[in-house]
Amino acid sequence: MKSESSNSWFRKVVIITELYDLLSPHDLLVSPPSKSKWKKLVNSSVNYYWITKLKSEASEKSSLNLLNYADAEFGSIHPIWNTCGSEPYSTLRACIKSKLACNTYTLQCDKSKFSKRQISAICPLCGTEEENRLHFILRCSKLNNARNSFIQSLKTFIKDVVSTKLYDELFCYS
Repeated sequence: MKSESSNSWFRKVVIITELYDLLSPHDLLVSPPSKSKWKKLVNSSVNYYWITKLKSEASEKSSLNLLNYADAEFGSIHPIWNTCGSEPYSTLRACIKSKLACNTYTLQCDKSKFSKRQISAICPLCGTEEENRLHFILRCSKLNNARNSFIQSLKTFIKDVVSTKLYDELFCYS
């Protein structure tokens, strides 16, 4: 057997089987599974490892706390991306939705903060209050016509699919 510091091919195989919690190479040589059983075992172990790692790393990122990643499964698409079709603008809309959900969409308050208050944080559309995520999505009077046509379906989607926390933040204000 090679030492643990070895760069041999066999040692790399051992490291990979341990990483994905698979049978050891020795056990595989003694009692090899069928090809289809082995492929199924490898696929499920690798998928389980990576989805677990993704969820673990996502839990450490504050920008992802509104995306409901806890229900993520390998091979499934997040609802934000599921809603976009093949038209050019639907993909752009999905990008904006995901940026708003991750709080990475640059709004006027962000521009103001990044410019050390050289740029005003007031909404350039309505001019009444600071343009932050809540204002942009729910409060800007200039966006009422665009918003009113689907506000109820937006409320349902956010509460049922995305996150109750986001729903409370957006719709339970005084």
